[in-house]
Amino acid sequence: MKILLIDDDPVLTKTLSEILSKHSFVVDTVTDGETGWYYASNFIYDLILLDVLMPNLDGISVCQRLRDGGCNTPIILLTARCNSSIDKIKGLNAGADDYIVKPFDFQELIARIRAIFRRDTQTLSSLLKWDSLVLDPASCKVTYKDTIINLTPKQYGLLELFLRNQGRVFSAAAIIDNLWSSEEIPGEDAVRTHIKELRQKLKTAGVPKDSIETIYGQGYCLKPKPVKDTQPIELRKKKDGQQVAALAKLWQEYKQVFIDRLEVFEEVKQKIEGRRTINPNLQQKAELLAHTLAGTLGSFGKHRGSQLAIELENLLQVKKSFGQKKEKKFLRLLSALREEIENNTHVLENTLPISTQQEPINREKKDSKAFNLLIIDSDSEFMRNLSHIARKRGIKVLTASTKRDAFEILARERVDIALLEVYFNNTSHLQERLRSIESLRDFTATIPLFAIADRGDFCDRIKIMKLGVDTFLAQPLTPAFVIDTIQAKLDRNSRKAKIMLVDDDREFLDCLSNLLLPWEFKITTLNDPTQFWEVLVKLNPDLLILDLEMPQIKGIELCRMVRSDPRWTHLPILFLTVNKNPQIQDLIFTSGADDLLFKPIVAEQLANRIINRLNRI
Repeated sequence: MKILLIDDDPVLTKTLSEILSKHSFVVDTVTDGETGWYYASNFIYDLILLDVLMPNLDGISVCQRLRDGGCNTPIILLTARCNSSIDKIKGLNAGADDYIVKPFDFQELIARIRAIFRRDTQTLSSLLKWDSLVLDPASCKVTYKDTIINLTPKQYGLLELFLRNQGRVFSAAAIIDNLWSSEEIPGEDAVRTHIKELRQKLKTAGVPKDSIETIYGQGYCLKPKPVKDTQPIELRKKKDGQQVAALAKLWQEYKQVFIDRLEVFEEVKQKIEGRRTINPNLQQKAELLAHTLAGTLGSFGKHRGSQLAIELENLLQVKKSFGQKKEKKFLRLLSALREEIENNTHVLENTLPISTQQEPINREKKDSKAFNLLIIDSDSEFMRNLSHIARKRGIKVLTASTKRDAFEILARERVDIALLEVYFNNTSHLQERLRSIESLRDFTATIPLFAIADRGDFCDRIKIMKLGVDTFLAQPLTPAFVIDTIQAKLDRNSRKAKIMLVDDDREFLDCLSNLLLPWEFKITTLNDPTQFWEVLVKLNPDLLILDLEMPQIKGIELCRMVRSDPRWTHLPILFLTVNKNPQIQDLIFTSGADDLLFKPIVAEQLANRIINRLNRI
């Protein structure tokens, strides 16, 4: 997995790069925000580690730029501002996925990175598995039927890439982008060599032949699992003693660097002792150094030094002028910080096993047949009826009359889905509701959010969907229909592939649905393209089939609309058309389509194309 590390502290970046590399990550490092933004915008990364306070462009601005530009790469913000919840809120609102305060424990950072990768690949297990082949990212061990397979770093990286994206085809160029840093770009022959050697080692260990498949003209992928393995596995993660020793060694190597850095503080000290004015540039420079030291020292186990640096940073805020009391405090803190850096204590303070740390609170386990529904503002008759029906069906209904009440419920209860009403015909109510939706999405991005509106024209839908609503339902509706829709969204038992067919020819849709009956797909047809977005969001299909030519909206326009939304980036899209014009075919694939079939349709051919695509997502 490839990580971009953006931090202006060369000691921390080198240390962190070495540690991440030992955990089989490929790392690119840059030392300022502008360059980091350029790298993140132009190259492919699985994760971005982003320092908040940097020269040229701060981390929160970088994050905002990336999200505004459509970058969906997970971002973890790093900062030494441990006492500022406002900074955390700003960072998360800017689009960050996580926030970790310096000084941080390296093992905690690795665990957070692994957690984001698990969330991104929609797996809750700490292990990556294919049949009896198991890769443990925590220990970087690969086993087949409990027998260890020794792999080189690049072979390990290849296998992890395939296991995290099972069924997805990677070209040689894509593999290079994922597994090699920008400073060591190989030729495609090197990729083929690594693939060949990995296959041989897997075969020697007993893994079924051709587990890694060559898709001619496209690249390589891991074949579908021959056996579905759902056995839950719990792992105890412990610190690696070699890592602790490596940190101690690195501290001895960089200790003099930290001592030399104190010269900036010494300049401030000389100004104080000479009763001269401290110019704002020097004060700002010292503040930035204190911020950097606060994070780096703590990561080396120098927690007292980190705390002293934090106090110095707060003292050196440029807006605050230096008085006699402030000068005395600065001198005292500087003396204590120098003593802390110069002493010979090794980096062994954070060596307690993770298992001795406080365990996270176990939330109530989710029952596949029951769920918790949060209804925000349940005063209307419609919502009261809806609540009544929900309770009769065994659904636990949680009600919140205000936005604040909703936040309190979300903080203490497991909520599976949230629902609120929107009245477009009531301007004051609408503005309040829009703010509530935005705040809810800032508070949690994982809980499905339903909006029930008093009307649902195109502009209304766009206004609501832009705020992050998952499902938009417009009146007239029945409360039972809403509950049915919610239950369908959360139903874990129905795993038939959901296919959405869009064509303005109703007869063709009926014919196609019948042709595909033997394959037992769950098919939803739509002959009115103007309702496309509502049905797409409600259905959340596994595959989308579009007709090219439709009177109201062209299939290509719908395809572009889907691809413009990050939530649907990986949704397979297949086109049906009678038009065999090569230029039209180019337009179809340029719009983001995955496949194309010409009418008249042969059922077996279409079914095979569908199955083939579903096996690769």
